[in-house]
Amino acid sequence: MKILLIIILLFQTGIGFAQNIEITVLNKNSIPMPYAFILINGKPITVSDTLGHSMIPINKLKDNDTISVSYLGASPTRILYDESLKESKKHVFFLDESVYNLNEVVVTYQDIEKFYKKSIISIPEINYNCSMTAKFDAKIIRTNQTVSPASGTFEAENEWWPKWPKKFTPGYYGYFHHPLKFITNSDTTKISGLLNYHIHFVLDFINMALRVCRDKPLIKYKPFYSFLGEKDNFKIFRISYPKNYLGYPLQVILYVDKDTKYIRSLEIEAISAESEGKKYLTKFSLSCNCEPFTYKKPHMNTVYLPVVIQYNAQTINGLQADIRLSDFTLKPN
Repeated sequence: MKILLIIILLFQTGIGFAQNIEITVLNKNSIPMPYAFILINGKPITVSDTLGHSMIPINKLKDNDTISVSYLGASPTRILYDESLKESKKHVFFLDESVYNLNEVVVTYQDIEKFYKKSIISIPEINYNCSMTAKFDAKIIRTNQTVSPASGTFEAENEWWPKWPKKFTPGYYGYFHHPLKFITNSDTTKISGLLNYHIHFVLDFINMALRVCRDKPLIKYKPFYSFLGEKDNFKIFRISYPKNYLGYPLQVILYVDKDTKYIRSLEIEAISAESEGKKYLTKFSLSCNCEPFTYKKPHMNTVYLPVVIQYNAQTINGLQADIRLSDFTLKPN
């Protein structure tokens, strides 16, 4: 009876394994790539673990589906779900990072996290009451491919509420929570709500991105650090997170000035995998140039002020938003 039970359990375990396709993501040196984005036909499905492994349920696949891996700073790669993959039930992706792998200094540093923290100056988020103005140029593309453009300027209020003396915390709903004031010659009647949502999201997310790039990130999820090389006068790093406080797995590439140790630009990609629960956005990307900014009168902390932000997002219903923000100014309240 015990032997029969063991056989049944083994058989059931075998069936369980057979119901998944095992994906492993490595770089060209066979080093695991944690938190890689796994997609089916361009739709996010899961994220690899700390060893670069992930499982795709077979019931989510059909013949000739495309399984792809996306990793910021690496060339995309893909494979078809065909008879060979059905039989092997496993595949290893080797990602090419040569586009950023700029010199041999990469192999010199063993503790990349420590090297990263020595390479940057930690600057806090915007932590005082102020108003922000900027130009926007937006395009909303609906599922029927109808394009709704809008451009102009906007103003937003950033309100920090004091919890105790000399200590501040942002409003419950995040940075620049107050309704945006749009000034535009374009007809935004049909997309003003979408503009309001996405620009709020951009302003909140760029602050979050700068937060996780600090030498002591205020986030509970353990990041994975990569040093991609040097270009001109910049050290180029990548930070990958399984999740951030907004609930999205994300990857960040940042250019750090070798002399001043300031972050001068960022590239961000994030997804909402099914395993993370349904969200309004399925995936989005954001690039940003930034510079240190401070008021002398009244004296306030130095913060990063965006110079140009380029944002692209796709929603669960297929809508796409392309927004460019520029000419930022801050004014204390």
